[in-house]
Amino acid sequence: MAGAGVMDKKLCLALVVLTFGPILTLASQRQALTYGAIVVRGDIYADWTLATAYSAKEQIPVLTLVEKQNEEAILGILSALKGSSSQVLIVGDSDAISVGFENSLEGMGVSVDRVGGATRESTSIQMIVRGLWAAAEAAIVVDGGRSDLYVLALNVSRGTLSPIVFSKEGLLPEDFTEAADRYLTDLKKVYLIGDSLVDEEIEDLEGRGLSVVPSASDQNNVVHRKTWLALVRWLRTDLLSVPTLIGMLLGFSMTYLYLIRRPERGGVMNFLSADEKRLMGAIIDRGEVKQQELPPIIGYSRAKISRLISELVDRHMLERERMGKTYVLRATDSFKKAAGK
Repeated sequence: MAGAGVMDKKLCLALVVLTFGPILTLASQRQALTYGAIVVRGDIYADWTLATAYSAKEQIPVLTLVEKQNEEAILGILSALKGSSSQVLIVGDSDAISVGFENSLEGMGVSVDRVGGATRESTSIQMIVRGLWAAAEAAIVVDGGRSDLYVLALNVSRGTLSPIVFSKEGLLPEDFTEAADRYLTDLKKVYLIGDSLVDEEIEDLEGRGLSVVPSASDQNNVVHRKTWLALVRWLRTDLLSVPTLIGMLLGFSMTYLYLIRRPERGGVMNFLSADEKRLMGAIIDRGEVKQQELPPIIGYSRAKISRLISELVDRHMLERERMGKTYVLRATDSFKKAAGK
């Protein structure tokens, strides 16, 4: 009976190996899967920057494709990966590198993976979401529309082994927070290249416990900004003198007279949502206002205000002018005319 028990254990062990062996082998093969080369369009510099940053981290060669010029040469070079466990990573959507090129690689027996979004900002997020930067402790934010800042961003990326994230008009991509929380779990620091983020975004990052570090070329601006903020705080606390009080009373009086004599708005304002009316009303009343001052004025979050402003700018109702790390907002002349202002 004891011998039968030993045989039963051996049989069970054999069944376990037969059942789970292929699964474990497949898992190990997936873990061992690597990229043997990266292909990116040489004339799309945003994609090239993202590809080069990842190449520097993983020491993977980058092949730059020029449409209708060197496709056959690139295919010939990549034929060396035929039948290997290494994939070719294509950075860019199908408008950048055609599906036909991808099919040609697969037809040669070369395995292909692709990362690419509809915009440069979404492609930079996809590089993170695909787990290509999972161990990074920092990220680099650079204005995607400022190609003159790409090399500086690459230098910081190479020195810190960090992903590059493209901002647009001072704002991070909408899905950056979710992507960072899920795929950059060790994130502690954000390197800011130039003035690529408005103050509201910087405050949001710092509010999440991240350290925001400006590039070396921007250090003086940070010092000036901190000095200015300190001066403003001092003025608020130490200069509440009699002349200041008189000025405040005059200001309140003029505001009151303006409000009681102000005509009712109509026309184009009737076509705005309640939130848009509130935002535009606050801006029109003041003539112009800094974006960072709006949250306490109208009681909306910075994120909601940013979305409203972007929509109104797109509809040519609002104009936005950069001032330092924030924006100055004004109603457009055409909107004021339509609103009877």
